[in-house]
Amino acid sequence: MDTVKLTIVAVTKNGTALGRRLRSVLPHSELYAQARFLDDPQSGEHPYEEPVGELIGRLFKECESMALIMANGIAVRAVAPYLKDKKSDPAVVVLDEGGENIISLLSGHLGGANALTQKIAALLGAHPVVTTASDVSHNLSPDNLAARYGWLVEPGSDLTGLAAALVNGDPVGVFQDSGETDWQATVNGYVTVYPSIDTIKNGKVAARLAITNRMVELDHAIPSVVFHPRNLVVGIGCNRGTTATEIDKAINTICQRYGLSPMSISSLASVDLKKDEQGLLEYSVERNVPLRFFPAARLAEIPVPSAPSEHALTHAGTPSVAEAAALLASGATALLVEKQAVDGQVTVAVAESVTEAKSNGKLSVVGIGPGDFADMSFRARQAIDEAEVIVGYKMYLDLIRPLLAGKTLLSSGMTKEVDRTQEAVKSAGAGKNVALISSGDAGIYGMAGLAFEVAAEMKIPVEIVVVPGISAVSAAASLLGAPLMTDFCTISLSDYLTDWPRIEKRLEYASKADFVIALYNPKSRKRPHLLEKAVNILLNHRGGGTPVGIVSDAYRPEQMVVITDLENLPKQDVGMTSIVIIGNSQTEVIGGRMVTSRGYQKKYELGETSG
Repeated sequence: MDTVKLTIVAVTKNGTALGRRLRSVLPHSELYAQARFLDDPQSGEHPYEEPVGELIGRLFKECESMALIMANGIAVRAVAPYLKDKKSDPAVVVLDEGGENIISLLSGHLGGANALTQKIAALLGAHPVVTTASDVSHNLSPDNLAARYGWLVEPGSDLTGLAAALVNGDPVGVFQDSGETDWQATVNGYVTVYPSIDTIKNGKVAARLAITNRMVELDHAIPSVVFHPRNLVVGIGCNRGTTATEIDKAINTICQRYGLSPMSISSLASVDLKKDEQGLLEYSVERNVPLRFFPAARLAEIPVPSAPSEHALTHAGTPSVAEAAALLASGATALLVEKQAVDGQVTVAVAESVTEAKSNGKLSVVGIGPGDFADMSFRARQAIDEAEVIVGYKMYLDLIRPLLAGKTLLSSGMTKEVDRTQEAVKSAGAGKNVALISSGDAGIYGMAGLAFEVAAEMKIPVEIVVVPGISAVSAAASLLGAPLMTDFCTISLSDYLTDWPRIEKRLEYASKADFVIALYNPKSRKRPHLLEKAVNILLNHRGGGTPVGIVSDAYRPEQMVVITDLENLPKQDVGMTSIVIIGNSQTEVIGGRMVTSRGYQKKYELGETSG
């Protein structure tokens, strides 16, 4: 959404402050606020004095998306007179002036309001309110799918009928022979992928979806939709003075002859001699199709299936224009359509662009903290928002589900950390922006180290960014009081990757050195006895009355906080989501809170005030 201009309208002083805050994180935005609240307008800020309804009416026709900071009723009445249809209306979202809630009001899917709602909610820490059925039920949304990959929708497609079938869990048949396929891993069981158009037509389905760069006749007996990935590259040669109309006719003729959809054309390619060819330039603008030009010497190097053209060599300096340009621009090794001359004016060849593995993918290993949005850093929210692919333990993804709309999700269960990391690295290696999710801090018993190791072993050059989060031990300490005010260490009692004798040694040395000790993974069903063993080791160096704090599921709805002592620790309810903090010789319980003294009382009179 960053490239889409956002128009922000505020009606109150607090709303104006929120609008400025929103502009600071969405640079491609403009703020309109009442003049009395914009005494010193900055660049991109516009004071207004007319009624807000008139302002919105004026802006509604010009903008691509709107964020209205006002009551929902005011927003509804303001936009109502200007509504046309969901294909042309801008996305409209509504925020309260406190920035606590954001509502997707208008053009949820096609206009992008749902995605904008999730984005702003993530950036501001607001609660997103999305009422579209597919988003609420977390089903596949056809509109979002097409928007995510930039696929064009065949006119006459029944998007509403397909969406209804998906929401209701009716069987849906899919045929795909073109475009990205990673979305298929995220669909529910009632979506079946068929090997051909014929088999999908014979399948017992309630709706059909075809994703192809070929012409497909829509069957209106049941809801049917065709998406066209834009991945066809047209190599073109033409005589000087050929018009845009003649070029359009030639391309459509070839597409019709070979069953290719003109909607799938992503670019045209030719020799650089044609950089000033007016017909080509006009066609490019009219059809919104970019042009690429190559030096004749570079085109001459490309092997092509057709015989060399003496005419092209004489006039353009290369024995092949259309075929060589199509192959070079697409990265393909073969043509879908070898060169065809149309009306003696235009030569056309077609290739399908190749998605090659890229080295500029990005993998963000994101610590989400305890899981509550209020405890998640802005950087974490930003990394999740910018990612195309989200990878993580299913329970952690459930904690941030409102932030994941429209993204490819790859989740798995316990002990599948290596598999998840390999998937994340592979996706990043293919040029994707990927977020690998860790609870707490990704660099403390999290996924960060594994990401670096896996990328090195797989020899995939990806940029890895570690995004810190509130660690489990920090969250637990804050709920207990202040138990970590002096030297402390963390020790995991899990012997899954570290043998128990080494853990015993660490417990022994840390206890002797009078560290405050935080225990991660203190107990599980498979190893219920290890916590008791740890307590016995610690009792060799600490008294049974040493304060101990236990925090389970910090800052989650099922949170539990207990302060006990070392002797009674084995009797407490402790599990895998618990953090156990064992005090040292300076730890005491003050007012029901666990506090470790840092030693200020040795240098200062803490009870006296000066003056």
